[in-house]
Amino acid sequence: MNQFDVFSNPLAQLRSGYPFVVVLQSGLIEYEHGRVCAPLAPGSARVSSGAAGKLIPRVSFEGSDFVLMIPEMAAINPRDLQRSRGSLAAHRQQILAAVDYLFLGF
Repeated sequence: MNQFDVFSNPLAQLRSGYPFVVVLQSGLIEYEHGRVCAPLAPGSARVSSGAAGKLIPRVSFEGSDFVLMIPEMAAINPRDLQRSRGSLAAHRQQILAAVDYLFLGF
């Protein structure tokens, strides 16, 4: 499991709003009980501009636009993340900038 891998949301009741989750945690850190992930919402989701916009980067995945909900990150048991659907590694810079903004404020 690698950083920025995308998986189907393991929580079926949330899939309509958040069809995928993205692993944010480094692949070098393997904690058996959880991987820090953030949900992907369809690009049509309402996203504020300004500070909130910096926290929620827009990305493209499987030919569609999404927003990565960095403020909603949570740990997910790796056993629940079945098969990678792809990667957002191409969006690495903007994802890490959003994580930095959340924790460091810049």
